[in-house]
Parts: sequence; structure tokens; C-alpha cells
Amino acid sequence: MITSVRLPALAGLVGLAACGAPAPAQVDAAAGADAPRDAAAVPDAMPDAMPPLPPLPDPARIAGPLTLDAWGAQPFLTPAPIDEVLQGGFSIGREFFVAAWVAAPSAQRPNLDGLGPLFHATSCAACHPATGRPASLGANGAVAPGLLFRLAGPGGAPDPIFGGQLQPSGLAGAPAEATITYAYAEAAPPGITPASARPVFAFATEPSYGALAATTRALPRMSPHLAGMGLLERVPDAAIVAREDPLDADGDGISGRAARLPGGAIGRFGWKAVQPSLRGQTTAAFAADIGIASEDRADDCTAAQPACLALPNGGAPEIASADVRAVDTFQRYLGVPRARRDNADPVIARGYALFVAARCIACHAQTLTTGDAPDALAHVDFHPYTDLLLHDMGPGLADPLGEGDAAAAEWRTPPLWGLGLVAADPAARFLHDGRAATLADAIRWHGGEAEVSRAAFAALSPDDAAALLAFVASL
Repeated sequence: MITSVRLPALAGLVGLAACGAPAPAQVDAAAGADAPRDAAAVPDAMPDAMPPLPPLPDPARIAGPLTLDAWGAQPFLTPAPIDEVLQGGFSIGREFFVAAWVAAPSAQRPNLDGLGPLFHATSCAACHPATGRPASLGANGAVAPGLLFRLAGPGGAPDPIFGGQLQPSGLAGAPAEATITYAYAEAAPPGITPASARPVFAFATEPSYGALAATTRALPRMSPHLAGMGLLERVPDAAIVAREDPLDADGDGISGRAARLPGGAIGRFGWKAVQPSLRGQTTAAFAADIGIASEDRADDCTAAQPACLALPNGGAPEIASADVRAVDTFQRYLGVPRARRDNADPVIARGYALFVAARCIACHAQTLTTGDAPDALAHVDFHPYTDLLLHDMGPGLADPLGEGDAAAAEWRTPPLWGLGLVAADPAARFLHDGRAATLADAIRWHGGEAEVSRAAFAALSPDDAAALLAFVASL
């Protein structure tokens, strides 16, 4: 346990209540990125008012049996070093995950035909690559595959023509639904760099389809990395619900709540926690992103798109239930890169103390525990830095409307583990719509329940801000 770092500048931060840092991006110079690691500059005792820090987890055990010690060029598509990887369809699932689907019918690839006819990508790996996430906001207003757009109207109803998701690609005979671009219609708020201004998206729809309904709203969604989903899936619903405080009964400014889905399931996956299980996440992505129908979900062709409906399909269903289970198995046992830090590093120790003092840890919970399971993932303490709850993040981050059980401004706390590796890609961007180009700007966009933590970060000296960012990037 860290007990010997003094942080006199934190006296005004102790007891602040708000959600904390989002998914980390690149550390930027404005936040002290290049501050030297001067051990002599770190005082040697905690202030009296500072509460005891929770133990900082062993970097080599952040994900229990899923922790990776080495991953080469594939930090987010490397199997965990456990026996389950050698059985239960893991290799089959990997093939369905990385392979490019093709148009039906295909004599050469009958198990992989049925693409589209309208689609966002041709494979799972196109949106969830080995490096974590693909490009999103590109140069000259281009929107890359790392960002997709859900469509919803009043009550969450899909668009009557375009369905539940806008498809930027299509097969011959089924034109792509739209060309999507973005621009910055307004300057970034004070303190946020111009590269992290809010993007405004434009949708030039295919004339033969017509226009989006006047009541339809487009909801941008950045592709996340998938490491650790097997552990998050195994957290008992009761453990998620136990963290709720929807009316802020304890008065700490945090009012997180579990996402309650139809049928009583508790949501845990997706930016809005709209899926309760890996299978739900997998079949929804196959249908909406690739146009692959399963026993659970039809693809996204609508009755208003007869050309799409008329094209050949890959069977009914286009992916068998056993193959969906194999893809789930592949995702469940993907490894999580170990934390990249030395717990004794005084800068890391200082950054961790700042993270706790600014109450980032109130929503980015350090430790969760799995329940009963028929495999190596039973009763595992792990450290994803999420509580899996929905939190109101304020109007600056709000969607045009809600999704599932989540209101427009509510978001599931994203896990922070591994995002320092994601940030190594110069094209990486963060937050649900990719607006944040740096870790510091992602924090600066926080509001709502996170407003006080955002203000605490803004008040830090450059050295202290750099320490906090270094800690988050090490997770």
C-alpha cells in the first residue's frame, strides 16, 4: 500500500465527489506531459486530511488469469494463458472474428457469405483491431470505420427507412445509405485544445432512399477494445446493483445506477450499457455492423429498402448459433495486457494519490469480483477501473436523446485498463464520438457528476497533471 507520498496541494481536493477520468488518450504538453520525473520533488508524507489509499494492484495481476505478460504487436487480440483457450471453440471463434465476410452466395467461402447487403465493415476485426481501435475522425472531415452511427427517434424507434444504424457501405444493387462527414461548427470550450472540439456530423443520404426522418437522431459510437470482456461478463448482477446510489443518498455527488433492460437483465456492455451479455453484444454487432443475421437478430434491411431485401442472403441464419458461441468464447478469453508501471515509481505513486483525491476512483472503481463460473474466471478479483454503472456526465457529452435505459447524458463508466496502449497510436481518439485527441482533453470534457473532478484536474499544477495522466496511461 502506498502510504508515504505527501500532496500538500491536495488539501482542497480531499472529499470531492464526482466521476473521474475517461478513457485515456495521448498525454499532452498543456497538461505537463514532458514534466521530469524528479523523485526529490515528491514530498515524503501524506497530509493529515488525506484518507488512506487503497492498495495499488500488482501490475502483473490486474486481470487475474487473463493477464498477459507479453503481447507483441497484438495487445488486444492475444489469447490469455489459460487452458480454456485450447478448447471450447476459441480458435473457431477467432476465425469468424478476423475473417472478412463476403457476398452470398459464395462457393469458395460458404461459411462466411451473407455480408450486408448494407454494412459498416466486413469483419469484427475491422472495428476491433489488435491495436485497440481503428481510426475515427480523419483528415478533411472524413469519418473512418472507428465511428458508427446508431439511429433512433422518439421512444428509441429506428428510422423508418434506414433502420437502427446508418450503413456507409453496400453491395452492388444496394447502394450505401450515406456518406458521413464532420466539421467543427464552434470553437472548443475554454481550456480544451482546438483538435478536441465537438464534431458536428453531416449525412448525405443516397437519393434513392430519401432523407432521414425529421425526428431521427444519429448517435455516434466509437469502437472500444475488447480486452477483459470475459471478466466483466462474469460480475454478478447483484454486485453491479449493490454499487447503485440513484438518489445520491450518501450525498457524495455520485448517483450512478445500473442499466435495467427489458426482461430485467442488467446492462454492462456498450457506451450506454445496452447489452447484458457477450452473446447480446456479438449478435447485435453481426447484424448491425456486418449485416449478418443470427437466430437472435435479423440484419438491418428495412421494408422501405426492397433492393436490399431482394439480394441473396447467406442462409437463415447466416451465422449458426454454435459459431456465435465460438465468437463469444474467443472474446471471453482474450488477454488483458499487464499494467505498464512500477508501483514504486514516485510519479506513479503521486498520480495514483491524485486520482483518488480527485474522486476519479468513485466511478472508475479499481476492483470488481466475478461470481460463480465453470472456468478459470470464477471468483477473480480484477482491476478494470469501472463500476459498470450509468452516470450523468452533463450536457457537454450528452447524446441528442437516450438509448436503452440510459438518458441522453448518461454513460456507462468505461474501463480504463489498456488505454495507455491504445493511446500509443497517433490516430487514436477518445470519448463516445471520438472528439478528444488527448487524455487531458477527455477529462476536460467531463461534466455532470464529474464536474468537480474535472475542476480538480484543471486546478492541478503541470507536474501534478502529468503525474495523474501518467498513472492512468499505465493502467
